[in-house]
Amino acid sequence: MKEIVLSKSVDLTEGGCNACGIVKSVCYTLLVNGREIALDGLSVNTVVMTIVLTEGWKQSFEVQMMEEFTLFTKGVQQVKLIEAYDQFIYEGHKTIECSNKINEVNQLFNQVEEILRELFELDNYVFKISDEMESK
Repeated sequence: MKEIVLSKSVDLTEGGCNACGIVKSVCYTLLVNGREIALDGLSVNTVVMTIVLTEGWKQSFEVQMMEEFTLFTKGVQQVKLIEAYDQFIYEGHKTIECSNKINEVNQLFNQVEEILRELFELDNYVFKISDEMESK
């Protein structure tokens, strides 16, 4: 089993002028295979994308006549990600619809695990939250 650790850091920075106040910046990182990878926000898509790319999948953006989607490929396997207004649709040999933003971290991990297991056939991950995040 591969362990993935989610951590969070918070920076307070000044806007740079007298009119700008202090801005809170939250950064999330995943520790995957001993490597820290910064996330572009904490969402189902960013966690799934980060993991599958580290597993050797390729990502491309496809534009067809009536639709646009992200396509993940590895060998002959393909998973299509369609971004709808308030949900994401993952299509492979089955379809999973989900909300991209899930506020509860454990629910987010459960959704990511389902997508990885069912569509990408990756089921050897254990998700953990860093000690700093658990204490807050």
